Amino acid sequence: MHILIIPSSLFVTETEPHNSIFQLHQAKALKSSGNIVGVLSVGYITLRHLFNKYKYKQIEKRDGININRKYDFLFFPHRYIPFFLLKFMYEQKGIKYYKRYIEKNGVPDVIHAHNFFYAGIIAQAIKKRYGIKYIITAVSYTHLRAHETR
Repeated sequence: MHILIIPSSLFVTETEPHNSIFQLHQAKALKSSGNIVGVLSVGYITLRHLFNKYKYKQIEKRDGININRKYDFLFFPHRYIPFFLLKFMYEQKGIKYYKRYIEKNGVPDVIHAHNFFYAGIIAQAIKKRYGIKYIITAVSYTHLRAHETR
């Protein structure tokens, strides 16, 4: 089975080697079980990295796992950007780099998105356009707690 993991944050880079470390361990476990595993990590870096370069490899093969990253600068924090605009930005970036992923690695059987924002949004956009099924692992229940207070 070919599994594409979309992490919940920037994925294990030189600058931040512990980001999404759980997803890396999961990818290794899935690979060791005989699966084809890839990672598609797209997102935005804050301006604090404008002058101290945010180091990462866009395309990397690590322990047999195809890792594809693309991070751009976001000039305003997420909280100051309307959600519909952020959603659109992540969908467009996710689709663009998903196309590049499948050109080099083939079409996955399933996508495993880690969290609703923004991995789940990207997975849903890919499903709408390409019909690839996805699952979401939610490790934060902040959105549920917000509804409990009402």
